[in-house]
Amino acid sequence: MRRTIIAWFLWTCACFGNLMPQLATVRQDTAHTLLANLALHDWALEYREFHTEFLQCLYGVVRGDTVVVLYGVMADVKPSHSLATTVIPQPDGQCATTGDSLVGIAHNHPQSCRGGNGAACGLLTADSASMHPQDDPGNDPCFESWPDIRTFVASKLDVNVVVCGVGKMYIQRRGGVPNQREDICTYNPEDDVPTLKCGNP
Repeated sequence: MRRTIIAWFLWTCACFGNLMPQLATVRQDTAHTLLANLALHDWALEYREFHTEFLQCLYGVVRGDTVVVLYGVMADVKPSHSLATTVIPQPDGQCATTGDSLVGIAHNHPQSCRGGNGAACGLLTADSASMHPQDDPGNDPCFESWPDIRTFVASKLDVNVVVCGVGKMYIQRRGGVPNQREDICTYNPEDDVPTLKCGNP
């Protein structure tokens, strides 16, 4: 196990060089997710300003069990299709074509949906169609709804991020069990190099 970690570290240093100080690490069992500070600062700012859902396409690289998210680009979404409880991208070409690989998606659960356990924004429904039945948000929007889970599984991408606070997010890796509280991470977005704290923060 130690050899694997050392080999991964050396490979990352060789491939990314001076990008290393700009990456924060999330470790989930044997899987790693590296997030660039650019993305962390961006998500905190956007969460503070957006009162409806946004959708980002995440670009980076995948090597073995490690996903490196270098940056996010807003998906092609009409303003009228960004609502309090959903975001609907354009059906064709929702993600921009860049020189980097598409590795994941990110969206937010707006702060306006905190009040009343999200009931004001329609997060709670009798048939659980809009919310994972095992999760009670309790004014905490850090969870994946059924539509979130279906979208992520269908995308076949490697990582799904739900931005659920200024400096707070839920991170789901492909193949992982959804809505695990240990997958919630916090950080100080004012830090030049944020440190992620994950697991019932």
